[in-house]
Amino acid sequence: MTDTARTVELIVCDVICDHGLDVGDISTIEAVMQQIADGATLSGLGMDGVDVLEVIHRVEREFSIHLPDDAVTEESRAADIREIVSDLLVEKAQREARAESISQAWHDWPADEDESAVAGEETSVDPTWGGR
Repeated sequence: MTDTARTVELIVCDVICDHGLDVGDISTIEAVMQQIADGATLSGLGMDGVDVLEVIHRVEREFSIHLPDDAVTEESRAADIREIVSDLLVEKAQREARAESISQAWHDWPADEDESAVAGEETSVDPTWGGR
């Protein structure tokens, strides 16, 4: 099991425990975790819309991502949420890598191209440009 999967399962379990949800005859956290691992839907675990919103909020906060609207519903399973989170984390890593390469390119930009203008030397202006 990946760290992402385990974290999602723990978040779902925490919401169940924190909200005092009735999960039928299941009385231990281990049994709740087994139900989650076995693929129970959030509604099957006793969650309503408010509980699902809490799961969404905690997942977004834990992974620093934003889940798409309606991505997680009462009929979602922890595995569904994990899959969405994993995809979003890959996209996030790709965006960060692109941003880093842009930042590095900006940092590596040759500074001496503009030094003549800063030093007060006259530069030629293209008369067809129309700039001032």
